[in-house]
Amino acid sequence: MLTISQLTKKLSTRISLAKTPKTTNLATTTSRLLSSKNKKMSIAKPDDIKKSLANKSTILLDVRTMDEIEASGKIEVEGNQWLQTVCTPSSTDMDLNTDDIDKETDIIIYCRSGRRASRAKEILEGRGFKNVLNGGGYDDMKSMGL
Repeated sequence: MLTISQLTKKLSTRISLAKTPKTTNLATTTSRLLSSKNKKMSIAKPDDIKKSLANKSTILLDVRTMDEIEASGKIEVEGNQWLQTVCTPSSTDMDLNTDDIDKETDIIIYCRSGRRASRAKEILEGRGFKNVLNGGGYDDMKSMGL
C-alpha cells in the first residue's frame, strides 16, 4: 500500500509527463480528494460553541441514530432548536430539509465522537451554510455543561 507522499510523488511525476489538460485536471483532482480524505476532523472550541448557543436561533443538529439518542440522551439548550438526522462518515448527503433554514444560521453538529459530525458539516457547507460548527461527540458537549 502506498503512503500519501508516495502517491503524491507518483501523481506529480505523471502530471509532469502529461501533455493534455484533461490528464492534469484528473491528477490534480485525485490529489486534492486524497488529501481532503485524510484531513483531521476539526472540532470547534468550547468557547465558540458556547458563544453560538447564546444566540437563540442556533440549531443543534444531532446526527446519531435514534437508538444512540435513546441510550444516552440528547443535548437540549433552552431556546435553541434541536434537529436529528442520521449521517455516516461515508454519507454523500443527509435526509434533512434545509430549504427553510437561513444559510447564515449558526448550526452546531454533534454525534458520538465527532467523526459523523465532521462529515455532516462538510455536507451542510456544500449546501451553502456558512456558520457550521462541529461540536464533536455527545460526551464532549456534555463536558461543557450542556
